[in-house]
Amino acid sequence: LYLGLSATSIVLPLWHATRRFDLLDRSVLVTFGGILSYGAIASLDRGNHIALLVTPAYFYFRALAKDRGPWAIACGTAVALLKFWGGLFFIPLLLLRRIRELVVCVALTTFGYLLPLVFFGGSLLGNLHTMIQVNSSYAISSITAPYNISLNGFLQRSICAFRLRTWCNTSDVASQYELKRAVTLLVLVLGVILMITVSRLFKPSPLLSVGIWAISPIVLIPDAAIYTTVFTVVLLAILVSLDVEESGSLRRLFDQHPIVGLSLGVAIVLSTVPVTISISTLSWLGSSNGASNPVFKLHFWMLPLVWLLFLVSACAASCRATLLSQRYKSKLRTGNGEAPKDGNRHETA
Repeated sequence: LYLGLSATSIVLPLWHATRRFDLLDRSVLVTFGGILSYGAIASLDRGNHIALLVTPAYFYFRALAKDRGPWAIACGTAVALLKFWGGLFFIPLLLLRRIRELVVCVALTTFGYLLPLVFFGGSLLGNLHTMIQVNSSYAISSITAPYNISLNGFLQRSICAFRLRTWCNTSDVASQYELKRAVTLLVLVLGVILMITVSRLFKPSPLLSVGIWAISPIVLIPDAAIYTTVFTVVLLAILVSLDVEESGSLRRLFDQHPIVGLSLGVAIVLSTVPVTISISTLSWLGSSNGASNPVFKLHFWMLPLVWLLFLVSACAASCRATLLSQRYKSKLRTGNGEAPKDGNRHETA
């Protein structure tokens, strides 16, 4: 039941985003962009409940884009309650100056965290202190750091490789992550600035402007586990739903934005390479077991770059389409109020 619910949460956003596509197109996108994506496989394999965040995160961004306050509050609070770093998704509320929704989400999240602690043994303050201490501890992150693929972790490994002339994904090197808080802080600050800048660039497209934060865990969390890439399903669903009214089919969508189709294909193929290797005689190359095999691992070095490439290319294509659409509408407004002839319309678009 748990795995079934997790899989449903992964599939539902893409199924909803492709609701105007035919069954074959929907199945292709849901299968290869959703349930067989590396983030989906990793989250289901680990049994991590991060998969449950995919559906509420998707509908949260849609609610923000369509200015549906109650839905945004409900879905945003659900994300924050399911993961302690889910509050990252409240940043768009702050950027959009939706202070009322932000206050309600923070209040409900705080209440949702405090209520279960009342039923634990001991005092409420003692339980609260323990919860904060556990979540802020470096004990776990120093152990799991070699298994993470966040952009911050990628930078840390790159610095380590430059300094020590080694691949730097063993437990010994991972323990040094705790000593590099300055680098981590710099990455977080630059990441937030980057996300805010991208959001403002895509302002003509509200869904993309807020939906870009779907990949914030991969960018901003210092030690994002590999299954955090499941949020690329949310981003893909958002990118598809932007043109679903016009395209109506997967082929037409990729014809309009060929770089999106190409980059998605590359991302899917390269993301499944570690899975293929892990069940072969070369499993040591794709395995996450950095402690016993301190050599180059495809997980750590390839996945962040692959999905970042897909993110940049897809957003660039969507941004270009948005700008062309705005330019076309502007020409209609400044003209005689009539749409140009078919040939001119095609040329303008």
